[in-house]
Amino acid sequence: MTGYVKATPERIREFIRINREKWMGSLIIPNIIRKTLAEYPDNIALVEAETGKFWTYRQFDEESNRLANGLKRLGVKRGDMVAQIHPNHPLFHTGYMAIQKIGATNVPLNPRYVAREFEYVIDHSDAVALLMDEAFVPVIREIRPKLTKLKHIIVLSEKAPEGMITYRELLESGSPDPVEENVLEEDVSSLLYTSGTTGVPKGVMLTHLNCLSQAIMTSEVFGFQPTDIFLDMLPYFHCQYQCFIIPSFMTGLTLLSMKVFDPVLCMEAIAKYKATVTLFVPAMHNSYLILPGFKEKYIDGKTGTVRLHLYGGSIMPYPTIVKLREWWPGVKLQNIFGMTETCAAVTSLTDEYALDKIASVGPSLSHIDLRIVDDNENDTDTGEILAWGPTVMKGYYKNPGATAEALRGGWYHTGDIGRMDQDGFLYIVDRKKDMIVRGGENIYPAEVEKVLLEHPAVAETAVIGVPDPRLQEKVKAFVAFKKGQSASEEELVAHCMKNMAKYKVPQLWEFVDALPRNAMGKILKGSLREGRITDVHTVG
Repeated sequence: MTGYVKATPERIREFIRINREKWMGSLIIPNIIRKTLAEYPDNIALVEAETGKFWTYRQFDEESNRLANGLKRLGVKRGDMVAQIHPNHPLFHTGYMAIQKIGATNVPLNPRYVAREFEYVIDHSDAVALLMDEAFVPVIREIRPKLTKLKHIIVLSEKAPEGMITYRELLESGSPDPVEENVLEEDVSSLLYTSGTTGVPKGVMLTHLNCLSQAIMTSEVFGFQPTDIFLDMLPYFHCQYQCFIIPSFMTGLTLLSMKVFDPVLCMEAIAKYKATVTLFVPAMHNSYLILPGFKEKYIDGKTGTVRLHLYGGSIMPYPTIVKLREWWPGVKLQNIFGMTETCAAVTSLTDEYALDKIASVGPSLSHIDLRIVDDNENDTDTGEILAWGPTVMKGYYKNPGATAEALRGGWYHTGDIGRMDQDGFLYIVDRKKDMIVRGGENIYPAEVEKVLLEHPAVAETAVIGVPDPRLQEKVKAFVAFKKGQSASEEELVAHCMKNMAKYKVPQLWEFVDALPRNAMGKILKGSLREGRITDVHTVG
């Protein structure tokens, strides 16, 4: 079994040459909609699940043209930064495509930001315009005096607040004619701010070549069809846009949007719109798999159109995979692993390998090369994962020092610890920065967490290192129990002692109702280290 093919410079050059011919001569985002429009003009591109409102590709193209020409009338030009704040909504896509058509850069903001975070990212990105939902008017009005570089605010509302214009006004001011701009492959398509757990966010510059290369590679493994209806519940501001949404536009399928994740509403939308593909993080699946009677009431006989469950954001626990296969017989499961700096995906595990390689995140995508290195950059069995290929970022915006550090030697240093088997399948061991050093022994929290999750009473857990004057660090475990169940510290210690080396067993324990998570469902270990147990977000 071989899943890995080395990506050489020659293979990359040939990949780019072939796909330039396929995508109208240049690997730029506007060419996607042009080609899809020529092939599937009357396919439904976007659906707002809550209302049923939809846009065909012809309507999507025209509306994004109007918005692009409206932005140009305001003076927004190629190379400018344009920010967006939206919950998952079809108009995010219209804004995104309009920004691409004029050669500007899309700067999507996390809707869960507070005022200080909005202020930092809008100012640091040098955004000259902001497209946003009406819900964010109060917070933006609060910080508006400090946003000296921001010239225009376009708000999705019936009436324009003072100093702003409405989305409808901008559309009406713009021509439906195609936008003619000399957009280049090396232009920055999107500036995505990494969440991070320490310090201020860094702006990741992703070029048109980065984004379209990613979309081409992921479309190879997803097998999207023009007849697919895709319910994507991950936030659009996230890097998932590059590897799931752009391939959707390339294919001509229908994107189904929902603003808020709710298990019941999602299943009802799948049944109503006959969705064939879904994208959830593991935490979203877990939220309904634990509900008594949910399968019989909302899934059986109602969601039979689904053929593919995509997932990302974190590794799917094996018990969750087992239960998903039981609840959704015949539906394929497929993951992606990656990070913002690589346009989201560097590997994918397809269903055909799932039984033999279930613990892995799959082999690299077709034109991504991976290495496993030690602290001296020498190849090793277990070490830091390095990535190279056409999807690796241009760099961090206005941060040459961090760029040089992350891209030293021409490879992106992921900060993840992994190993690769003889077939080229990658296994994630842990985050390098999360590694615990106890008395000279290296401990990867993921190992300890895996054992704890095997205890029948444990619902979720997170393991961190805390300073210790003698051992350097001690192991601390945060544990949340399943509803109606519990276990004592002594019971958990005994369970760990049976399943791991003694030096890895947590010495400190804290039982919590829930673990702090970000919008993607990832556990916020930085919050745990800082004692902020209540940083809990609703996933989706």
